[in-house]
Amino acid sequence: MLAYSQITEFWIALPLQVVSGMGFAFLLNATRTLFQTLAPGALVGRVVAASMAWSSFLNLFAVKGGGFMADRLGPRAVFLCAGILCLACGAASLPVLRPRKEGH
Repeated sequence: MLAYSQITEFWIALPLQVVSGMGFAFLLNATRTLFQTLAPGALVGRVVAASMAWSSFLNLFAVKGGGFMADRLGPRAVFLCAGILCLACGAASLPVLRPRKEGH
């Protein structure tokens, strides 16, 4: 997202879109694997459906909010804010994702 805030040409953004799409595919595969591993077998379908429904619901607000911000601040500022938000969320999740020592 931070890179998108600096790009002014479509042809420069195109390869970045490919890389972003591959990253999103990796994310989807990882989350589906977690769902299948952690959820009871009889509930996997419901867990995946609930996750997809929740994601679609939140996308409504992201699209509306992004459009509102782009109208007021311009698209480059929206991508910059989204990139900073992604970095902040990633940094905040690091303590949770660290491997735990045995016995804790």
